[in-house]
Amino acid sequence: MKDETQKFYRTCFSTPDGRRVLGNLMGEAGFGRVLHTPEEIAKENFVKMILAKIGITEEVITNNLPDKLFEIPVKYKEKNEGEQNG
Repeated sequence: MKDETQKFYRTCFSTPDGRRVLGNLMGEAGFGRVLHTPEEIAKENFVKMILAKIGITEEVITNNLPDKLFEIPVKYKEKNEGEQNG
């Protein structure tokens, strides 16, 4: 059965405000970080459900995200005084 809500999710999250909200949800859920508690995992699963609703499945992420990551400008961390090169 086709998910009739997908077009609504895509419409909502394709706007600039929707993308900002989705990014916030992903950050709040710890998306992309190592999760330990059942609560953290539940939050991430909720975000994964939203991504699936807009058509971003695990396969889409695996096949597309690595290339997209290299389009993002790199932010270099400043070395603290006393930090060793290595």
